[in-house]
Amino acid sequence: MIDRLTEARGFDNFDLRYVGLILAILGLGVLSIHSVTHDQQGGVAPYYLKQLIWISLGAAAFLVMWVWDYHSIARLAYPAYALVLLMLLFVLFEGRASKGAQRWIALGPFSFQPSEFAKLVLILVLAHYYSKTPRVGWLQRVILPGLLMLPGLLLILKQPDLGSGLSFVAVYAAMLLMVGVRSQALGVMLLFSVMLFPFAWEGVWGSLHDYQRQRIMAFVNPDYDPGGKGYHALQSKIAIGSG
Repeated sequence: MIDRLTEARGFDNFDLRYVGLILAILGLGVLSIHSVTHDQQGGVAPYYLKQLIWISLGAAAFLVMWVWDYHSIARLAYPAYALVLLMLLFVLFEGRASKGAQRWIALGPFSFQPSEFAKLVLILVLAHYYSKTPRVGWLQRVILPGLLMLPGLLLILKQPDLGSGLSFVAVYAAMLLMVGVRSQALGVMLLFSVMLFPFAWEGVWGSLHDYQRQRIMAFVNPDYDPGGKGYHALQSKIAIGSG
């Protein structure tokens, strides 16, 4: 059976260098977690062991997706997106709140963020849309995909989760590049964005939460909060400067 799966899914042509690179990154991550937490474990399971468990689960999911016919996955794109939107809507009313944000759905001792699944599903939805829709004109290439993205984006920003919202926009922008939207069209969109930015900024800045403003300020200038949100950026500069 394994031989049939190998032949069907092309394991003979599997990019071992790519897999090796991923394993190297994961290994460095586990070693880093072990080195910074080896004296902080107490009576609980080591943090690096938890990381290994998540890596194993991720590897299992990867293999399942690899042998699964991607055509059947594509057919689930819109139903999966509808389910994700329902979960995002559920979060606004019944989600678990923490530190001023309501982003999680609790299932017994576990909790998860629907916005994380939404990012993956958005990629699937836009890919399925572009594979089935003639890509002619702004309506089909730019506007309709943007309208597909908009409900999820608004629900995520309502939580609030600015980082996931920006990821949504980044996925949409990357898809525009992948389907070959002309550079002139992207230039026009960028020009309009720059022109509207001064008018929109005041309203956007005022609608942000305090912690979001602080993150933006610390990103632009880590010295704004050297002991808090800018700490890691400053420490990275020190580490690089020290060789």
